Amino acid sequence: MVTISNRRLFFAIILDILLAGLGHMFMHYIKRGIIILLSAIAIGIVVSLLLPSNFSLLVALFFWLWEIYDLIQLSQKERLSLTKPESHKLTDKVQNHQNHCVRCGNNNPAGSSFCNMCGFALR
Repeated sequence: MVTISNRRLFFAIILDILLAGLGHMFMHYIKRGIIILLSAIAIGIVVSLLLPSNFSLLVALFFWLWEIYDLIQLSQKERLSLTKPESHKLTDKVQNHQNHCVRCGNNNPAGSSFCNMCGFALR
């Protein structure tokens, strides 16, 4: 996961304003960026055909604001996951039921009897 600085977030927002989804792609959310780009194209076509021009501009503004809000939320969620205290990481391992090898420190899948790395008996 890439650390998000304020400068990168600002640049991503500028890219999102220029072309829908481009900022998401810049922040390594490629699939989400492509979906947003295709959605913007589809919404643009449908709205321009069915609604008056003033209302279509309002819909485009709302979509861009949502897109920027989504990008900010993703960056905040990523920052929180990077600054998660060590005690929460240990409880996550317990909740995932990973078998921790006392000899080499390797995390093995749930239900493993032997360590994948050193072969030590886990139980």
